[in-house]
Amino acid sequence: MRRSVRGMRRGLMPITLGLRLASGWILMGSVNRDWRGYLLTLLTVGLVIRTRWNPLWLIAAGGHGRARLSAPVAAGSAVAPSRDGIKGDRAAA
Repeated sequence: MRRSVRGMRRGLMPITLGLRLASGWILMGSVNRDWRGYLLTLLTVGLVIRTRWNPLWLIAAGGHGRARLSAPVAAGSAVAPSRDGIKGDRAAA
């Protein structure tokens, strides 16, 4: 590898690592509400560290798994705005 390319990669490594950690921190804070979310996050972090899989595939799999673990919506449940003012959230029964 050329010396200039190697130097550029070494120089950008801290920025790349910081952006990945910041993205993970934001995602973790927005989706983890109970022990299942934290367990899924830890599992994903472990797989990212131990394998060469693309983290986007793991995030997609985690989203699918989280949706499958969520409680089903009862038929005929009302839809009302949430505390944030975002429409479409399920109302508490």
